[in-house]
Amino acid sequence: MTTFHTIIFVLFTLLWLGLAYIILDLGGVTLYNILVVLVAGGIILLPLWKRWRMPKD
Repeated sequence: MTTFHTIIFVLFTLLWLGLAYIILDLGGVTLYNILVVLVAGGIILLPLWKRWRMPKD
């Protein structure tokens, strides 16, 4: 990842962690809320990680 992509990825990760905290704090720690947080993280972070990672040649 370039420096710019790393900064964007860290910002998205921090945003996701903040929103995950809010969901779990307000809604309680239930299996449903945990799954919602994990799926949201997968939808947001995994495509960026796969697109921006550099191949190891």
